Amino acid sequence: MIDILLATFNGEKYLATQIESIISQTYCHWNLLIHDDGSDDKTVEIIKVYVREYPDKIFLIEEGPISLGAKNNFAFLLAKSKAKYIMFCDQDDIWFPNKVEQTFNVMTALEESSTNNAALGVFTDQRIVDSDLQVISNSAWTYQRNGPIFINDVRYLALRNYITGCTLMINSRAKDLSLPIHANAIMHDWWIGLSVLKNGGCLKAITSPTVLYRQHGDNVVGTTKFRLSFILGKLLRVKTLIQDQILVYRQAKALGIEISIIGYFMFKLKIIFSLILR
Repeated sequence: MIDILLATFNGEKYLATQIESIISQTYCHWNLLIHDDGSDDKTVEIIKVYVREYPDKIFLIEEGPISLGAKNNFAFLLAKSKAKYIMFCDQDDIWFPNKVEQTFNVMTALEESSTNNAALGVFTDQRIVDSDLQVISNSAWTYQRNGPIFINDVRYLALRNYITGCTLMINSRAKDLSLPIHANAIMHDWWIGLSVLKNGGCLKAITSPTVLYRQHGDNVVGTTKFRLSFILGKLLRVKTLIQDQILVYRQAKALGIEISIIGYFMFKLKIIFSLILR
């Protein structure tokens, strides 16, 4: 059984479409666990319609705190899960019909090639679309120049997140090692990936997209095309750039991932050049 964790907040516009795409999956051994973060639109009403229609598959967790933000809402759901495998779901995307099956097959193959009780994670590329599902890019990794180049190098992941939570499946060992999610974690998906690698686990990437990753004005985390103007803009906003790097450094430190100042900047340059030359 797979638990799919859906953190919602004011998602009435796209939520039903996302849930329908989960119901339509080719692999049916899943439960959908939902926790709302205090929506004041019709989000909870929509969820309850599906709970009544699929009482053995879809569950709304109504107790618990609100106003958590996306990271902590997913952390709350992660702590509630008892399944062997866990996936994460955003409220505004659309899953390809074979997403769960494809990811699960790669996960089981990864288990067979890994040591017993290893922390494991499988994630995929995404197809970026606009609010009307018009394709912006067939590959988020190409669009952002943010693919998993050094996939199991914890230093690389510590500096640049290449895991998108809505594509991620982890096993229960990865969950146990990731909780509690530290206050210095930037996002749950980044923290989980780092926890896997820091503890000797393994990550596996599926290079084909499994999600229509919808971009609109209300995204918590969006995508920006990687190009020269983007790099220059980052460099010109020196204060913001430094603040961002401090957050990255604090997250790594919270996990005990130590990178010297010289090593930090040398590895950062390695990442930039590898992305430019791809």
